[in-house]
Amino acid sequence: MTYKYAPLYRPPSLATVPAGWTLVERPKMSCGFDRRTDLPVSEHTFGVISYEKPLTEDEIRRYQLLAV
Repeated sequence: MTYKYAPLYRPPSLATVPAGWTLVERPKMSCGFDRRTDLPVSEHTFGVISYEKPLTEDEIRRYQLLAV
């Protein structure tokens, strides 16, 4: 099972989301992921990332993520 989150205010990158993420939906904006044409374009501005384990409530709050 994977756990999906949408970054609310910035694209996923080093230090903007917890380590261990995988991009599963490309951002609507051109955030450096334009070449990932193998992924669908997300309805979320900065895309959707996934983790193998759920993030804690503190991580979700600190990194300003939305569970999707």
